[in-house]
Amino acid sequence: KRIKACLTPQQVFAFVDYFNEEKTHHYNQQYANLTAFLFYTGCRIGEACALKWSDININEATVTINKRVYRGKIDTPKNGKSNLVPIHPELIKYIQSQYEITADNENNDVFLSKSHRCYLKPNTYQFAFKRAAKRLLEDTKDISPHALRRSLATALISNKVPINQAAAILNH
Repeated sequence: KRIKACLTPQQVFAFVDYFNEEKTHHYNQQYANLTAFLFYTGCRIGEACALKWSDININEATVTINKRVYRGKIDTPKNGKSNLVPIHPELIKYIQSQYEITADNENNDVFLSKSHRCYLKPNTYQFAFKRAAKRLLEDTKDISPHALRRSLATALISNKVPINQAAAILNH
């Protein structure tokens, strides 16, 4: 069996820093915020791209995952179930940063396309993520945004979070 790609927290935040490098061609604060969001929540890329601001409750520190972008359409999550994901305290600054960028869009989308007319397409971010990986990592085989989800799972288990709690966070 192939071992799936997993990143250390240091590698994850190298991606965040990469997208936050001002005055570079790869500067994209939305991508930096999305990278942190995917890591801290364990969401799939399609689930994050479908988020509305009404799905995020800062006061209760939760994100409701109840839809995804799949093949260009908004659909139910992969397993058909919605999930309430806790917001890690470190994630709040990235959510606030994203709010400053996209809060006033008419569709209430959290992550927006370059034109700011609709939600960010998952493959747009995947392309940028893979390009960043070629610059940041030696081995880029099997690297995709899904590696951030696996990285969270690994971090939870290595920090002795009970398996049932880790599974609940990842909606397994």
